[in-house]
Amino acid sequence: MKVSTIPPWLLWACLTLSSGRGSAQVTPEPAPTAQPDATAPQPVELLARIQQEISAIRGLNFKQPVKLATRSAEELQQRLDARVSAMLPADVAPYYGQIVRKLGLYRGPAIEDFPALMKMVLSTQVAAYYLPAEDTFFMLGQPQSAAVRGALYAHELHHGLQHQNFDLLRFLNPTGRANQDAVLARRAVTEGEATYVMTLWLVQHMSGKLPSREMLAPIIAAQSQLTRESFDKALENSGTKALAGTQLQAAITAMDRIPAFILQTMNGAYSQGLAFVFAVQEGGWSEVNQLFGEQPPVSTEQILHPEKWTAREGFVDFVWPRFGDERRLRGWQLLQEEVLGEFRWRIVFKEHGFAKEAEAAAAGWNGDRYAVFKRKDTEELLLLMRTSWDTPADATEFAELYRRLLVIKYQGTAAAVQVRQVGTEVHIVEGGRATEHAALLRLLNRAQPSRM
Repeated sequence: MKVSTIPPWLLWACLTLSSGRGSAQVTPEPAPTAQPDATAPQPVELLARIQQEISAIRGLNFKQPVKLATRSAEELQQRLDARVSAMLPADVAPYYGQIVRKLGLYRGPAIEDFPALMKMVLSTQVAAYYLPAEDTFFMLGQPQSAAVRGALYAHELHHGLQHQNFDLLRFLNPTGRANQDAVLARRAVTEGEATYVMTLWLVQHMSGKLPSREMLAPIIAAQSQLTRESFDKALENSGTKALAGTQLQAAITAMDRIPAFILQTMNGAYSQGLAFVFAVQEGGWSEVNQLFGEQPPVSTEQILHPEKWTAREGFVDFVWPRFGDERRLRGWQLLQEEVLGEFRWRIVFKEHGFAKEAEAAAAGWNGDRYAVFKRKDTEELLLLMRTSWDTPADATEFAELYRRLLVIKYQGTAAAVQVRQVGTEVHIVEGGRATEHAALLRLLNRAQPSRM
C-alpha cells in the first residue's frame, strides 16, 4: 500500500503561489531556485529538520523518525506491478477500459490494456512516496530545485506523521460496507491535509512566519480551482519552467498521455481535499483529528461540501437483490458493482461536454449504486444504476441533463436506454434489449435503500 506524492501540477501551484508568483503575495525568504545548490543540507539533515518543522506546524509529535530510502527502477516496477494488481482484480482488469466507457467516465480511444496504462500513470507522476507498512519515505531521483525537494519532503513526511498518530493502513482500508467513493473521500483527507501542511511549510520557509488564514484563503482557493488550461498557460513563462526543473517538467509533459478522468480523480484527492481540510481546520486541528477518528467523511459529497460533513449528512446506499436469481440476468456476467459518488458524477458530465452544468447537476446527489454486466457470449455491456437525490427538483435536473448526455454517449448507435424518475430517485438502464427494460427497472426498484 502506498501514499503517492503530490501531483506535479499542484506541487507547482504551491510553489508559485507561495513564492509570490500567484494571486496571493508573500515576501520570499529566500526565493526558490531551480539550480542545484552545493550548500544545500544533506538528505538526512533535511529529513530531520523538516520533521521538526511540520511537527510544530501540525501540533503532533513523531513517535520515531521516518526512514528515508531510495528505489531502483527495477524495485519501482515491482512495486507498481503489485499496486496495479491490488487496484484491478484479475477478472475485472481486461474489461476495465470498457467499464469506464459504459459509466460515461471516458469517451476517448479504446483502452486496450488498462493495467499498463495505470503503470504508466504511476511511473510518470510519482517523484516520491511514503509506505505506512515500512514507515519509510522513498525518493525517486533528486529534484533540481531546493524548493521542490523541500516541498516533497514536507508532504511525504507529513504522511508519516499521520500514520504514526492515526494508522493510515486502517484509515485507508475501512471495513464494513465500504465503497470506492468513501475510500476516495478518505484519500482526500490524507492528501488534502498533507498538501495543506506542505503549503504552510512553504509559506513559512519563504516568508519566515506562518501565514494567517486570511493570507492563506486565496492561495488555497487558487490551488483547489486551478484548471489544466490555466496551468499550461502559466508554464509558458520561462521563469516558471525554471522553477519546476526538468524532473517536474517531464512529469507535467507525461500528463498529456493520461485520460482526463484518471487525472481528475487523482488530482481531486489533493485539490478538493486541500480545500476541505482548510475549511475543517477553521475549527482547530482538533476538528481535523476527528476526520481520522470518530467522524471520517463517508462520501466525496462531504469533501466537496464541508458543511455536509459538519452536519453529518450521510447518503442513501442500495443493496441489490441476488442477481443470480434474476432470470433476465442469466445470460450476463457481473463485472463490477459500486458507488459512483458526486465527485465522479461531475467527471461524467464534464467528459460529455457539460462542464458548466456539471457541478449543479451533481450537487443534489444523495446516493447511488451501479452494476455493470457483460453478456456471456458477446462483448456487449449492460449498466444498471439507481440514484437518489436530495429533492424531486434535484432529481429532475439530473435526469434532464443525463438524457441529453445519453444522446452524445450513444451517438451513431442503436443502444437501448431507459431513464425513469421516481420522486427523488432516478433509475437508469443502458444496454440489453428494450423489451427487457421493464423487468430490469422492476429489479432496480427492489434494491433495498440503506441510510449510511
